[in-house]
Amino acid sequence: MKAENEQIKPHWKAHEFLQMAYTSLTSNARLRDQPDGERSAKLAAEILTAWTGMEWKEGDVWRCLLAVKLARERQGDFHADDYVDIAGYAALLGEHQSSLRDKPQCQNPHVEIRVWGKRIPPHAG
Repeated sequence: MKAENEQIKPHWKAHEFLQMAYTSLTSNARLRDQPDGERSAKLAAEILTAWTGMEWKEGDVWRCLLAVKLARERQGDFHADDYVDIAGYAALLGEHQSSLRDKPQCQNPHVEIRVWGKRIPPHAG
């Protein structure tokens, strides 16, 4: 979703990014005719698993989308849309992870992820 007037507005408030992310999530729900909104990460994980031969999970897709947006946000001029999308993807990852709370956590001890030199423990989602 393209943020209105993003180049001419001098200062954005945190709640404005969140409101725009909410609007984007709810409008995608209407566009895709899904009561809970568009939730394409599970299918994307199945596609990526088939393509790569490595297991992808729904949470991995949301994390990947966050990583892409974080990388894009570091390049070029300010674009409010980057932060709106980051807020939306973080919310979708949180929704997904909260759905796993009652499910057993299966972790692969052989996978090590590092971000900015810090080890990130694996998640089941």
